Amino acid sequence: MGAAPPRAPAQDHSAGTPGSECLAIEHHPERKELVLVLGPIDLAAHSSHHAVKQLPVQEGLIPFDMTVNGYRVEAVDRHGRRVPQDVIHHINLLDPTDRELFLPIMRRVLAASHETPPVKVPDLLLGVPLEGGDRFLLLTMLHNPTAESFEGVTVRLVLNYNRSRTTPLYRVYPFHVDVMVPLGSKAFDLPPGRSVRRWDGSPTVAGGIVGMGGHLHAYARRLEFIDLTEDRVLWRYEPDPRPIRRTRCMRRTTRTSSSPRRWTKPRATCTTSRIRTTTASRTTTKETEPPVRCPPPTDQCQVAPTVNSNRLAASPSVPVNTQSRAGVRKKFRPS
Repeated sequence: MGAAPPRAPAQDHSAGTPGSECLAIEHHPERKELVLVLGPIDLAAHSSHHAVKQLPVQEGLIPFDMTVNGYRVEAVDRHGRRVPQDVIHHINLLDPTDRELFLPIMRRVLAASHETPPVKVPDLLLGVPLEGGDRFLLLTMLHNPTAESFEGVTVRLVLNYNRSRTTPLYRVYPFHVDVMVPLGSKAFDLPPGRSVRRWDGSPTVAGGIVGMGGHLHAYARRLEFIDLTEDRVLWRYEPDPRPIRRTRCMRRTTRTSSSPRRWTKPRATCTTSRIRTTTASRTTTKETEPPVRCPPPTDQCQVAPTVNSNRLAASPSVPVNTQSRAGVRKKFRPS
């Protein structure tokens, strides 16, 4: 397939040098669960993520070979009591030695926020492979929009796994793309009326998508994943116009929502395909008012590709299926 893609460069997560002082790993073999625990951290009431001194990026090792077929995120205080899920802005599990499907940055294996429901796939059919001894990075951003303060909060990423040598049938390698490109700031000025943001790219290896999901912020009306080469929409999501979650954005009442994951017949893409991620937004702001400064209409669109016999790397949170093709490498990392 030609020269191997370059190794993923380091990324700045604005949380200092990776360490493991705030990371604990729990194994519950009777439930087939591996739990990655971050914290503790104190969260004052009505504190934004800018006001909270965030936990540093944590580095660890996968303890054994497994395929992940489900995950969920939960937060508890120092007494073990559940804390509102709203305190979790987001949490990411990264593989610093692999690259993304579309960009030469480190691969995101899993991701979740306060609005992410527990994810579960049939363990005999699909799974995200993790190899024992592989490094991982775990990072989270927390805030506290509630009126109650919480002390000694820990965030728990619970991974459901399968250690069978014969299953799953398809190994899933999620990936993510972003209309703002998954690098740098996601903020931009939203002008009055209709506006569109898009990003175009091509996958490094061929694959077939079997599931997709997305994340939209305030004012967003539509999110699309388009095959420009064949001029067809692979996936489209339009959120329910009814209020889902009340948030504040520059003194304006806004809405956030996550799209459902769609399980479909595999839709193949190849390395010569040109893919576009696009989102459309609309505001009712009058022309005489200044533009609304708010978070981007879309944060991420997560998908996952899988290969039949060879390992295909992509990044987190929704499974996908890909048919094996000539030249597909075991991983994105160079030999």
